[in-house]
Amino acid sequence: PTPQVETIARDLEPVAAFAIAHPSGATDDTIAIWVCDRPGRRITIQRMTMHGDNISQDAEVLALEAIELIRVSIAGLWPAHNRELDAQGPPVPLFPARHNPELSLGVGVTMLVDTAISSAAWMGYLQAMLKWSRGMSVHAEVRGLGSSVTVPGSYGSAAVQRTSTTAGVGWVFWSAERVRSMLLVGLGLEHLSASGTAPDAARLRTESSWTTLVTAGVGLSARLNSVLAFGLQMDGVLTVPAVNLRIGDTETKQLSQPGLMLTGAVQARF
Repeated sequence: PTPQVETIARDLEPVAAFAIAHPSGATDDTIAIWVCDRPGRRITIQRMTMHGDNISQDAEVLALEAIELIRVSIAGLWPAHNRELDAQGPPVPLFPARHNPELSLGVGVTMLVDTAISSAAWMGYLQAMLKWSRGMSVHAEVRGLGSSVTVPGSYGSAAVQRTSTTAGVGWVFWSAERVRSMLLVGLGLEHLSASGTAPDAARLRTESSWTTLVTAGVGLSARLNSVLAFGLQMDGVLTVPAVNLRIGDTETKQLSQPGLMLTGAVQARF
């Protein structure tokens, strides 16, 4: 086997090749192992005696001897041992992989753009999210404490203030080391309060109502460090049933049919 272990599989450029066979002229109970160190151009031959009493045990011993012989023959190719790295321990990743659910708490600002209202409404935003390693999550969101939006009409105007709370599920469909994107759907309640202004003070009214809120959107978050992240979220909004805002006797505006919420928030992940 000597010329074979020197020349076999040259196109693969192996660091070593080995063969196990009976040496020429040897008795049946003798096995030889040839190991060729290709970079060092060195061949090592180890002869072993097989007792034949237990074939499985003999094969196991032969395999272990072959492996050890290969390791010794190409010892110079192994990376140098760095004792300083051993003393420091393995490096700690900045963002370690998580196996337990991740809790995320966020605070920020939401801008609500409604097709029935020319100006946007600004609201405070709070979020809590629990995400599992497979990318699924549950979340709860609260929006409110914002300024009212004036809706003009022919007979006067109305100042509308909105507060909502939703709960839903999400799925991370793309993730990198620092950035991830997810789809979100939610269902909740929205409270609307409208106060009218008109030349005739006798016709002034203040009304409020509750309605079901359906949201669906996409979120993008970027990790700033091991705890903090910044997130952007865009949601489509639909009120079911539709909320109609009447100003005067005839003019009616239908809110959130549809609406769009743009949210920016700072998140803390635990």
